[in-house]
Amino acid sequence: MVKGNVQGLAGPYIRRSVMRKLTPRHDIMTSTLPVEIWQLILEHALIFHPFFATDPVADSTGNRYDTEISDWLKTNRGWGEELHRQRLVLRLVCHSWKTFVDRPEIKLRFGRMKDIGILSLRTSVAELIQARRIEAPHHNNIALAQPILDALKHEDTIFKAEIITYVTASTSVFILDSHPGAFPQLKSLHFDLTEDYPIHARWVAETFAKISRHFPSMVFLYLEVDIVRFSSEDVLWLQSLTTLVITSSVYLLQGLSFDNWSLPSLHHLKIGMFENVEELRSLLGALSHLGRGLKSLDVEVEDVDETDAMVSRLWSDCPRLESLRFPMTLLIAHPPSHNQHPLRYLISSECDPRGSCWCTVIGWLPGDFTSTLISFCNTLSNLVVVRDSHDWTSVRFRDLGEDEGNFRIKSDKESCLQMVETAVRIKALNMTVRFEDVNEKTWEI
Repeated sequence: MVKGNVQGLAGPYIRRSVMRKLTPRHDIMTSTLPVEIWQLILEHALIFHPFFATDPVADSTGNRYDTEISDWLKTNRGWGEELHRQRLVLRLVCHSWKTFVDRPEIKLRFGRMKDIGILSLRTSVAELIQARRIEAPHHNNIALAQPILDALKHEDTIFKAEIITYVTASTSVFILDSHPGAFPQLKSLHFDLTEDYPIHARWVAETFAKISRHFPSMVFLYLEVDIVRFSSEDVLWLQSLTTLVITSSVYLLQGLSFDNWSLPSLHHLKIGMFENVEELRSLLGALSHLGRGLKSLDVEVEDVDETDAMVSRLWSDCPRLESLRFPMTLLIAHPPSHNQHPLRYLISSECDPRGSCWCTVIGWLPGDFTSTLISFCNTLSNLVVVRDSHDWTSVRFRDLGEDEGNFRIKSDKESCLQMVETAVRIKALNMTVRFEDVNEKTWEI
């Protein structure tokens, strides 16, 4: 019988995910749990930790997809250190726990490439090879140590990594050009291409081709891009990919074509920034083959300068969509033809501060903005949340007359005020949909 106090020793993740299940109602004494139960608890907390999820949004529900991905990335360093401290504490409980947490699949779960060659850290290439999650150097000016370069080239070296994050333009060359069998279990790949670094024009096309060829089991791909322009030659063929995120500066998505992409397992797609609606058409046209299995779609457009009838095809092209982040002024003029679409969460990704005021002025909508939005909501019987892109508290504390000379600020305030008026009207109509601001707060009269 293994004994120990999980409250004080197992760390925050165990306390949150496990202890809440051990309720006083059942009068379970944690100090007398059988060893098999403790092993399940430890495996759940240490091996199946969210930090090692190959797709951080696979088990997410509702409108939290973006938050889940952000947390999965930004906790990279913090969780790595926390997991190391947690393991050291658990070793002190008893001999059987020490044996358990010293297993290679736990001890060597996480490794950082930049630690190789730093004597004080005593991290070896052999340990990095065992890691399930590897963090590449965050900056292009950090060179990979020679032992790593040698290992990547050696055909007998097989890394166990399922996740690699923060791959820069400079380190991507070594990972993508390593021998084909170097990363047979790789399922998640995150590129950070936001630093100025010389990249040739065909970098993305060659990168997509290598990813498709070398990592057929990839389920999660995230590209942060500020230094390379996409083109029609950039094609992805990944049969197992469930989540794709591409975030770029404006103008970099010009010329991107999705017509020849093959992503039959895709469930979550986040892409932007499109410069305008004309650029967006390439994605809208490809949803007929990319959108059939989508559960969430997140699209950002900087300048919604026109409407487009192609938006109305979104409902039939994405029949399983539950969460949609999209420019609201572009969407609400094109409601679905029936009220049985499964969409539950509608989030505005409006970037243009003119927003609702502008589309009303130029006559896109059949009526005023508020009436059109309410009518749109009524066509979606499963809709539970509509989230605006404004902070409604600004209406309480700003004078709308301020900054009269700044058109963008004035337009933003006017659009925000119109959204608040819409919230008041929705509440007065006793509609079941929750209408909230960007901070997930409702308007209280």
